[in-house]
Amino acid sequence: MLRVLLIAGLLLAVACGTASSVPENAATGSTTNTDPYGDSPAYGGDPFAGFGEIVSIAVPGGIQEASQAAEELNGRFSVQVAACSTPEAAAGVAAGLRGLLEQPVFVDSEGAYHKVRVGSFENREQATALQSSVRALGYSDAWVVER
Repeated sequence: MLRVLLIAGLLLAVACGTASSVPENAATGSTTNTDPYGDSPAYGGDPFAGFGEIVSIAVPGGIQEASQAAEELNGRFSVQVAACSTPEAAAGVAAGLRGLLEQPVFVDSEGAYHKVRVGSFENREQATALQSSVRALGYSDAWVVER
């Protein structure tokens, strides 16, 4: 048993070694560190060489529809229906609600959660009226939130 411990200690001492690594800029005597996220000093090429000019951008739903949706969501209060851990799950809940309600249905991403919310109201009373309609659809945990 003593022999095994002695061999293990010897192997550990040899494996650790005494070699150390020296930073690249230590040979020049420089005390500044290079930016690990910056371009390499030797890189001089054009990163976009070979690609064509951008002539259009596709926006899902179109630019007109996106700006109209933003105008509809200027209220402070909404009804939150669900908080999902994935955007796909939240999109599925939102898609199911869109055909059932006359209010805008949207997903707010906050931290790790994707929150499905309905309506955009200036006061809590209007949102509370919608909350009872949403609960009647089977979403019993729906509650009013201030955005």
